[in-house]
Amino acid sequence: MQRRKSALFIAFFLVLVLIAAGFQYYSTLKHHNLAKISLVVLPPDSDVTLNGQGVRGDTLYLQPGQYSLSVSRQDFGTNTKNITVQGKSPQTVYLIPIANTAAALQYLIEHPDVEAQIDAYGSKDTNQRQNALLAKYPFIQKLPAYNSDYRIDYSLDASNNISFSITLYAIINDPSQSTQYHAQLVRFKAEALKFLKNNGVDTSKYPIKYTPNV
Repeated sequence: MQRRKSALFIAFFLVLVLIAAGFQYYSTLKHHNLAKISLVVLPPDSDVTLNGQGVRGDTLYLQPGQYSLSVSRQDFGTNTKNITVQGKSPQTVYLIPIANTAAALQYLIEHPDVEAQIDAYGSKDTNQRQNALLAKYPFIQKLPAYNSDYRIDYSLDASNNISFSITLYAIINDPSQSTQYHAQLVRFKAEALKFLKNNGVDTSKYPIKYTPNV
């Protein structure tokens, strides 16, 4: 009888192992060619949406493309992040609603463990975004760039698409100098564009605003 019980137990255990292996295989097959997106949500009972649709759990498997993730919670402000999924590269996304009310601040006071995690993950999130930005646009380490002829700045939209603004320091003191003034603008513009190109920027790919316009 004892041997029979042991055999049944072993058989039951093997069935569980086979089920677990089968589930793992199914999960791997199901998520083939998808990128794993790990979500870190704080406070953990916050609500998360992906492109406006509710999300449950802390892991997503997404095809390459652009996505919008939003996190919200009672008494907190909504925080939205736009992410780009490239190939099967995994990502970790930190989702923290904005503590912009007295009730939200009181919640953090009453939950110091959550506040400590938010501080820690907030720093990681900042470093992650900075590293991703530098990987995408390594030339921003050289900006802003300026001299007596021009100044080059950059800005980013919500999807981290970059654009440039170039201020040209041409001088005109009298209307009779308009020809000289225009020649300065053209020359300073060419110098600024040359600086960008020498630092790996394909100026035909990005919006550039000139002040004054030339």
